[in-house]
Amino acid sequence: MAREIGGGGTTNYHNQWGFAYNFFIERSILDAGDYDLVVSEIRQVLLPPEEAMQKLKVENVGNARPASSGATKKFEIKLGMTREEVISGLGTPQQSVVAGSKELLKFSEISIVMENGKVIEVKF
Repeated sequence: MAREIGGGGTTNYHNQWGFAYNFFIERSILDAGDYDLVVSEIRQVLLPPEEAMQKLKVENVGNARPASSGATKKFEIKLGMTREEVISGLGTPQQSVVAGSKELLKFSEISIVMENGKVIEVKF
């Protein structure tokens, strides 16, 4: 079973969860047959986990504030938390995607997967 959600798609095969993306790459890039250039275009949207974490660390260094100007509030996400508990700690998500009993809450630096209203996974 596959269905379109917000420009991408989701697929659920016997309790396995995944996403499908469409990339629109300029014809000239494809015609050139330059694999590295195609990968470069895709990496503007998707990064391997290690590179994504490094990018977040670098961006956060630039956004760091001195402790005297108000330190960042610490919030611990625990498996089994309710949607309301997550939102009270992190604020309103930038995006929410629902598919059946699952929901993906996307915040600026993390995504939280919920099932039946409870946290089952945190993605950094």
